[in-house]
Amino acid sequence: TALAPGLSGSSTMPWSKEKDFREKLSKLSESQQSIQTLSHWVAFHKANAAHAANVWADEAQRAADPHRQLLLVYLANDVMQNSRRKGTPCADAFASQMATVLPAAHAAATPTVRAKLERLLSIWEERAVMPAPQVAEVRAALGGEGPPPASAPAVPPDSQQAAGLQAGAQQKRPRPADDAGAGGGGGGGGGGGSTVPLLQALERLTDDSSLDVVAAERDKVDVVAIERGEAAPAEVAAATSLLAGQRKRLATELEQRRQLILALAAACEAQHACCAKLQASAGEAEALVARIEAWQGA
Repeated sequence: TALAPGLSGSSTMPWSKEKDFREKLSKLSESQQSIQTLSHWVAFHKANAAHAANVWADEAQRAADPHRQLLLVYLANDVMQNSRRKGTPCADAFASQMATVLPAAHAAATPTVRAKLERLLSIWEERAVMPAPQVAEVRAALGGEGPPPASAPAVPPDSQQAAGLQAGAQQKRPRPADDAGAGGGGGGGGGGGSTVPLLQALERLTDDSSLDVVAAERDKVDVVAIERGEAAPAEVAAATSLLAGQRKRLATELEQRRQLILALAAACEAQHACCAKLQASAGEAEALVARIEAWQGA
């Protein structure tokens, strides 16, 4: 993979997770959960932060939709802020790409998206997520002399962030009714019901990155120190709370996947019944055609 500008030659060696990361980036959605899940995955692979940043920058520059570029920058924002707090190399790796990625995204964006990108840059400066010289370099590339007004939130609450991204992408997305029609067989007289909720559940649960998040979280727990009695009470309590939360999340996802299996089975049964009715109706039509042709030949 060719290096994106801004990365050192340390990432010229092949990265075994590159294909996986590109696939996960392609599945990234506007939800805060999706962004945070992939951000945790990047943090888990912090030893390859330069590789991850290079792949991210390449995908961001390939993205034709400004709202898709904004979504990828939101991901980088989550990665960088968490990394800066924890002292991992991901922040520096992704920051080194911003002088290339942000100006390109800014140039192709609508005024609303531009304001959000500029506000993000100001947040990175205020919170020291990026060094001041890097911020100045990016801001100069954007054509600005200073931070924009605070009226354009760069990282709004979950619902606002999702709504902002979805609003721009909605024009290019088919309506749910169109999805159902393209899905082939949800409506009509077959009694199959709409396929849209099922397709949405399939898309959401196809991603198994929650296990990566669990592994990344458990990596922070020093079980050996706890077993030896060397951990502070606060660390033990934090580990217990973390594992209890994981158990609850995993149980919820397990139940969702089981329900999906049941829904798939019911959908298959409904579609089988629908196909049987269609086949019977087609047979009746064929028989009627034969009768008419026989009458015409008489």
